[in-house]
Amino acid sequence: MWINHNNSETFFFTFSSLTEAFCIAILEAASCGLLTVSTRVGGVPEVLPDDMIVLAEPAPEDMVRAVRKAIDMLPGINPQVMHLQVKFDSQISTHCTNSTMYHVTCEHFTGAF
Repeated sequence: MWINHNNSETFFFTFSSLTEAFCIAILEAASCGLLTVSTRVGGVPEVLPDDMIVLAEPAPEDMVRAVRKAIDMLPGINPQVMHLQVKFDSQISTHCTNSTMYHVTCEHFTGAF
């Protein structure tokens, strides 16, 4: 589902955290076509490609730098393209995760019973 943000006051999503495993919120923001500014913690750097996220160290000064960079990037952001990219990538990720879990489970439990 595509959410049109043309009449919205929202231009990017800011996520500042000190710890994070896998951040679903930034995927949801990208799916809505929003550029993300986030701290570089846990698995966050692996969730989105560099053209969809601006990473910062978990320090106020670096978050300010990242927000300024995001503002400079906004004219080149196409929200609908970003939405389609996340939709496509998430389908692949889900398939790969399910496939990996199946193989790990089968290898782990083979001959266990």
